[in-house]
Amino acid sequence: MDPALDFGTSDFSVGFWIRINPLIPVSSDPVVIGDKDWNSGENKGFIVGPQDADEAGSHKWEVNIADGTNRLDWKADENGTATLKDGNCIL
Repeated sequence: MDPALDFGTSDFSVGFWIRINPLIPVSSDPVVIGDKDWNSGENKGFIVGPQDADEAGSHKWEVNIADGTNRLDWKADENGTATLKDGNCIL
């Protein structure tokens, strides 16, 4: 890992903008930003990314944090957050 990205144990914040082209399918749950082996949601680390963004009734957006044993999942649809693919992408 690049030492500039090693935040240690201090508090920090992450922010970013994302725009998804509505003409390009988003399969499964790709990671936008993260530091974990996404083979299992219980693996140590975190991810932020879309989850099944093309499927009606899906979560649309997900944050997963885990310590290797326990996991926490935040799902956009369960928290009133808008979809990532809203058709407003400038092509």
